[in-house]
Amino acid sequence: MVKRTKTIISLLFISLLTVNLTACKSQETNLLAGYCEYYADGGLYNFVEYTYECDKYGNITVVNKYNNGYLYQTTETTYSGPGKPVDESVYDANGTLLNYKEFDENGLLKYESVYEYGQLDEKYEYNSEGLMIHKESTSYNYVIDYAYDEDGNLLSQTNTEYYENGNIKWTLKYTYNSDGDEILKEKTDESGNTTVVSEMIIEREGNSARTYTYSENRELRYYGEREYDDAGHILSDISYRASDDSFLCSYEYTYDDKGRLIDEKSETTGNYESLYEYADDGYMNKETRIYYRAYSSEPYGDSSYMAEFRTTYFYNADGDVTRQETSISGKLSTYAVYYYESVNPGMFMTYDYRDPSRKLDERAYIVY
Repeated sequence: MVKRTKTIISLLFISLLTVNLTACKSQETNLLAGYCEYYADGGLYNFVEYTYECDKYGNITVVNKYNNGYLYQTTETTYSGPGKPVDESVYDANGTLLNYKEFDENGLLKYESVYEYGQLDEKYEYNSEGLMIHKESTSYNYVIDYAYDEDGNLLSQTNTEYYENGNIKWTLKYTYNSDGDEILKEKTDESGNTTVVSEMIIEREGNSARTYTYSENRELRYYGEREYDDAGHILSDISYRASDDSFLCSYEYTYDDKGRLIDEKSETTGNYESLYEYADDGYMNKETRIYYRAYSSEPYGDSSYMAEFRTTYFYNADGDVTRQETSISGKLSTYAVYYYESVNPGMFMTYDYRDPSRKLDERAYIVY
């Protein structure tokens, strides 16, 4: 599949819950006060609340996240000045370190470490554009390096796995074109011998293209057909197995008159679809994700059917999620409402958005 024309901003529970800690410097900003999750009939089954603390510059230094009234996670950030973070640490309710970040002199993310059960699990390094250039797993002994062009398009990804003694086991290098196609895959063994695992050839003529993917012995493995519009947007991408001409996967894209992606369909091992809507001001204000899987209305029920799962996100002009709705086969199942407070943080200010009057629905306590 080729690279998306538009980067989708709603990576679930990343953009939903991430607070812009560096923005709080004597200027108005939106703080996520919390969100509530409800059954379709309005019964509350989960709620999350936040508290914030500011330093002498008005930077937010401490964020406490509470789940159903209990402390769940704490984020602590230190600064060198207004809006310039130095490092950030995230802890669970027991004080165990989950994540650690370091920033450069301009306040841009440079290094990140992820911990599992208090032990270092993965490390990341970023360039000045905020793109990941290095990923290292301490648990599985592998390293991934990324290279980009001047526009931020991924040029290559190199995966290296090591033996326990530190010697290289093998290296896989993926090379991409500007559309995000994997055009070359090479493997280098521990002796330094390199072989071509797969290679894609693209033959384009006008608004059509043919793709051919070959295996290491130069046998044709897959072939495909693509269609583009006059603006260069891809409209469809269909692939087949060369061995028997059977269908492999397909992707379809639809754009509005301004060239914005409004519909994206994929048919692979499962069928997925994403719909995008835009406000008059131009920002994306609605995103719907659709997929299908087996579903039973009863816990541990034997009878199931292939149901349509549809999750819709609503956004404000700042890109914040304000509401989320999930439906199953056209019937609303659950929904969530997000609350924000517009504040102008000052020196040593604190903000506490906990509401002791919130009560969970009785069904929230049922354990199946």
